[in-house]
Amino acid sequence: MAIGLSHGGNNVYSSNEPSRQLWVGTKDGLVLFERTDDGRWREAHRALRGEHISSIIFERTSGQMFAGAFFGSVHASADGGKTWERRDNGIPIHDVYSLASNVVDGKVRVYAGTQPAHLFCSEDLGQHWTELPALRSVPSTPNWSFPAPRTSRTPSSLLLIPAIPAPFTPASNKALC
Repeated sequence: MAIGLSHGGNNVYSSNEPSRQLWVGTKDGLVLFERTDDGRWREAHRALRGEHISSIIFERTSGQMFAGAFFGSVHASADGGKTWERRDNGIPIHDVYSLASNVVDGKVRVYAGTQPAHLFCSEDLGQHWTELPALRSVPSTPNWSFPAPRTSRTPSSLLLIPAIPAPFTPASNKALC
């Protein structure tokens, strides 16, 4: 199992054996490190050069990888990171800060958090995105900024709680994605 290290993606992994791959998001793309037989790590591949990678996730159901980039939107790889394509149809804000995914009612959902703070959802592995407006309905939204002043709050990662089936609007309690 590969591990992804980024400040805006899932950095908690569980495996029965030591990982052999480590993807690291950098200011100049993604770097893949592979563990050698003697236990050392070596750089094996670079991807998305020129992109400032803010988040990496591995969507287990499809086997696809997703990378979010500051000023670079969302990118996906279906071949273990060898090739990447931009997938941001429906995301007008291209400063992607965080990514997450989960399976709800048998459907894979991928979420993207942006700066300024908006939340988007895709049910087709990033081919099309829909904004989830509940985040923008929080009364303090106009005061959110990044980098945040010490006196304000800024959403910096996405936490998906399995007990709640989908993001919902407080007024209608209706699932949105």
